[in-house]
Amino acid sequence: MYYVEFALFIFVWALPAGKTVVISDQALKLEFVPDWIAIDGSGYICLEFSDVYTGEVTFIDAHDQLMPGFDPEICKLTKRVLINPRKIDYHTGVFASKITPAKDGKPVIIELIDAMTKELKETLEVDAALIATGRAPFRFGKYQCGDSTWFCSC
Repeated sequence: MYYVEFALFIFVWALPAGKTVVISDQALKLEFVPDWIAIDGSGYICLEFSDVYTGEVTFIDAHDQLMPGFDPEICKLTKRVLINPRKIDYHTGVFASKITPAKDGKPVIIELIDAMTKELKETLEVDAALIATGRAPFRFGKYQCGDSTWFCSC
C-alpha cells in the first residue's frame, strides 16, 4: 500500500519507478497512455490531469462532492464543461484505502472504503492511478526509514 491518510497528516510513500501508481510529479512522464486511470482527489489539479488522459477517468474523493471547498457555481460549470461530455466517473465519500500497483499483466487494484463507516465499499481495477490529494509545504521534510523514503506534510 502506498497511500495512507491520517487525520491531519498525509503520507505519500516513495513510489517504485512510477510505472502505474504515480503522483502529480510523475503523471506526465508515464511510459504509456492508460485506457482507464483513477485519480485520487478531485481538486483543480486533478481536473486538469483528467483532461490530459483521453481514456476513461474515475475520480475518488473522501468528500461528499467533487471540488470540495470551491464555489458551487464553478463546480456546476466544471461538471458541465469538463466532466459530463467525457467518460468520467466519480466516487465521493470514499477513501482509497489500499492501492496495489499493476504487476505481471494484472491491473492496478484500488480498494475503496466508506469515509464514514470505514467499511469496504468497492474495488476498482484500472490501468493506472494518480495520487493527487493535495499539496502543502514540506514542514517536516523527507524521512528515511530502512529502505523506504517518505514525505510528511501537514
